[in-house]
Amino acid sequence: MDSLTKTVVVAVAVSLVVLLVVVEIGLNAISKIPNDEKAMILSKSSNSSFTLADGKTCIVNNATLYSLLNVNQTYTFSGYIDYNSKIFYVEKAKIEG
Repeated sequence: MDSLTKTVVVAVAVSLVVLLVVVEIGLNAISKIPNDEKAMILSKSSNSSFTLADGKTCIVNNATLYSLLNVNQTYTFSGYIDYNSKIFYVEKAKIEG
């Protein structure tokens, strides 16, 4: 292999690595877009997660907030959706009258 071929091979390899890093960063950023969701809680689990009436799984990282949520009650949830694992991470909940 001459030096030009080696340079081209290295340049292509570096370009592919950079492209993969950019794609990974982009997917990670997209998966954490803030979102609001209005829904009724269908059931609660013992692991700080609950299921909405539309079948979505939600996780609350705040034990106090989780303990205040009631089954068969409608809330407006604020948080973000992790599109990779299809889970809604709840940061706030406001009861709907």
